[in-house]
Amino acid sequence: MSELNVVFFFFNDDYLNWPQRHKIDPFVDNNPGVTVTGVTFPVNFMTLFSNPARFVKFLLKPRRKIREGVYSFTPFGLLPVTVINKNRILINIHKWLYKIQIDNFLDSIKASQNRITWIYYLWAAPVFSDIVEDSKLLVYQCDDEYTMEGAEILKEMKEIEDDLLKKADVVVAVSNKIYDARKQKNKNCYLVPNAIDFDFFNKAASADTPLNEEMKDIPHPIAGYLGVIRSWVDFELLGFLADSLPKVSFVFVGPVEADVKKKADALGSRPNVRFLGNKDREVLPGILKGFDACLIPFSLNEFNLSTNPWKFWEYLATGKPILSLKIPDFEVYGDIVALYTTKEEALDKLRVILEKVDDDKVKRRMQLAKSNDVVARSKKWYDIVTKRLDDKNRNVGK
Repeated sequence: MSELNVVFFFFNDDYLNWPQRHKIDPFVDNNPGVTVTGVTFPVNFMTLFSNPARFVKFLLKPRRKIREGVYSFTPFGLLPVTVINKNRILINIHKWLYKIQIDNFLDSIKASQNRITWIYYLWAAPVFSDIVEDSKLLVYQCDDEYTMEGAEILKEMKEIEDDLLKKADVVVAVSNKIYDARKQKNKNCYLVPNAIDFDFFNKAASADTPLNEEMKDIPHPIAGYLGVIRSWVDFELLGFLADSLPKVSFVFVGPVEADVKKKADALGSRPNVRFLGNKDREVLPGILKGFDACLIPFSLNEFNLSTNPWKFWEYLATGKPILSLKIPDFEVYGDIVALYTTKEEALDKLRVILEKVDDDKVKRRMQLAKSNDVVARSKKWYDIVTKRLDDKNRNVGK
């Protein structure tokens, strides 16, 4: 696979602490001639007001070398990608604008013209379609039910995805529901669930890991949530649980998105609810160490039922009990995970898992997490993509 460039849409700005990087690293580790270019979310004029720190970072360093063979590049656009995709004229302008910037960057690092384009964020497909067309292989990674918002089908997103599914050489879905909905539309569709950096999150179970300072003054028992706090969270359920269990502390770790801030503030007004904000990755084991139960308090809708969230595997690695919406992919683990469909059921099960530690279940949760370690899962990603590339190369040679 020498002399190949993998272009990934989109990289996280903080690559080294980003779970997706484990899907990228094997391409470089196993092939000295391969480069990976991660295109981060484009910056635009509105970024100056919505995220001034990121805008300044872009001005200072729009391109950088992360490690040998791995680069990141932040393109500049006039408007957010989600706005651009609603107007054909804006799409065409930005297709041209982005292609010039990305081609210039790839030339500057002497990247191969043999290209794998990897679409991880569906909104990227229309405005980067010219780059897709120039690719030797197109990979579409479907982590969420992007065509839905709650229970509502997003017609615009469905059209974008249907077009992408026709063009993609490889489609990878992380949950059974997502896989079942797409395997009929692309014969090269694979199910590869999310995985876990086991050694890192298992530190929460180690006696050598100190309890995070912010957790020390919070009364036990603690029911905690780790991750982005956004519209998928069931605030009505959480309010019910917090009111019903006044002696339980409910702790939320992660950024609160603007569209749910009022709901989060209302939930946080309760004396037994705390929002600790966004935290650096390295402190997470010390925070998780203080949880007595871990929460996946998602609303009951089609979007959430189609997911397979990272946090499930992160929680498992700690060995701690988990209360989660009854997501279909988790039903097979119902003997070691407390699953609910109603708020009353959630309340009853939370009481039970906070009552007593089951050492056997602690061990089995850790074993399940370890069997889904990211190293083995990354190899599966790598094997799928490289085999498909080899198949295409053989067909071209015939």
